[in-house]
Amino acid sequence: MRKIESLKILLTVIVILVLTLTFALIGCKPEAVVVTETVTETVTETVTETVEVEVPAEVEEVAEEGPVTFDEPVTITVLGWHPTQEAVDRQVAAFNELYPNITVEFEIQLPEEYFVNIKASYTSGAAPDIGQFQPGAQISPFTQFLEPLAPIAEEKWGPDWQTKFFDSSNAQVEWSGKEYYMLPQGWTPTGIYANVRLLDEYGLGIPETLEDLLEIRDTLGPEGLATFLCGFKTDWNAMDLFFFMLDEFAPGEFYTAEQGESSFESQGFLDAVNMWEYFFAEEVIQTGAYSLNTYMESVTQYMLGQGALVPLGSWHLPLVYLAQIEGSQMGGFAPIIFPDLNNDGIHPRPTVTMGSGFGITKDLDEYKREAAWVFLEFILTGEGAQIYADDLWQFTTSTEVTVSDSVFESAGDLAGDFAADTQWYFDNPDAQGAREPQYAEIRQGILELLSSVATGIKTPEQALADLQAISDATSR
Repeated sequence: MRKIESLKILLTVIVILVLTLTFALIGCKPEAVVVTETVTETVTETVTETVEVEVPAEVEEVAEEGPVTFDEPVTITVLGWHPTQEAVDRQVAAFNELYPNITVEFEIQLPEEYFVNIKASYTSGAAPDIGQFQPGAQISPFTQFLEPLAPIAEEKWGPDWQTKFFDSSNAQVEWSGKEYYMLPQGWTPTGIYANVRLLDEYGLGIPETLEDLLEIRDTLGPEGLATFLCGFKTDWNAMDLFFFMLDEFAPGEFYTAEQGESSFESQGFLDAVNMWEYFFAEEVIQTGAYSLNTYMESVTQYMLGQGALVPLGSWHLPLVYLAQIEGSQMGGFAPIIFPDLNNDGIHPRPTVTMGSGFGITKDLDEYKREAAWVFLEFILTGEGAQIYADDLWQFTTSTEVTVSDSVFESAGDLAGDFAADTQWYFDNPDAQGAREPQYAEIRQGILELLSSVATGIKTPEQALADLQAISDATSR
């Protein structure tokens, strides 16, 4: 019997431990159920104890669901214009090592095709699961089709999730609302590239003033070479160059006028548009600029040495040093500060934008939406973002990802030049503001102003009056 009494004591201890552990895990008021424990005395007797143990009725629901493991195959489609098909293929391959059951069909199109096709895909109901967008005017027509990502980001990354991205990028995403209809990928300062080798060949220096630009024109023009070689059939290329003129003659005014707080018909705006007209009239910009797209028509001509200057930005670095155009010169291109056009001793500043980001199409089924989120997380903040930075020599918007030092070695003999040119963007961070207008109507109005003045259809005064009328009718 002593053994039986010992077993009873042992059973009591076990039951107390079970109760303690159960209440610690559940933490709520329980209901009574009966649990039967049987202990067998190994020699001659069996003792059965019946004990009432209070356990919640919903005990079977205590276990929380873990992260989705993607045991079932799923396919997500992605459409974009940046970076390159080769680069995204590398991202997808690395992603599939982690998630072999998620098939990613990521198609890269030329910008001119993409911005037409993405609109058609959403309006026709055949949208990709993930689309690529720019902040402000470009994404605005699509927010009605996109999933708000801020709630998902907070759930996945916590309440301070915005610290994963630079503040300037977050601010531009929030133009379309704090719901975050996309998350940012890369930041791109605009700039001017100079063909230093070509300038040296003709005894010319880096232009510092308008007079220097005219000297380049007078020297290179008779040789059939351009001062500025531009592809304005691609609209952003025209806007990038014009914004330098705006910062020269009307610093900061675009951003107040865009919000309806000042007028587009100010003297500063008129001076900037007059300079735009002057660049065409005096052939500082080559004849036929509006008949060429930027990539790859005007850029190819530029890389072949057909012009001294081109309005491009940080995204152009890989083309200079890696993806060489057949027959183009190696090296000798460098970003430069825009010339001082009014001799006030102050150089116009570049614009900077969150160059692109990605949004998830709403109303996907939960499993596919989770797969889409995991892919975005990978390419924007994870290993895919590092591939973006290192393979493309691009600046990510992630505060946790930078271009690896080893990347500079890829430039071989040009490594020093590349390192210097990359550092140039960090040494000249002062920007006038965002590269993209916030409102689609005003963006289109700016583009119409530039083309109509360049071709002589409108005077600067007429074009600015029309732009102001568009601004007055814009809903903000």
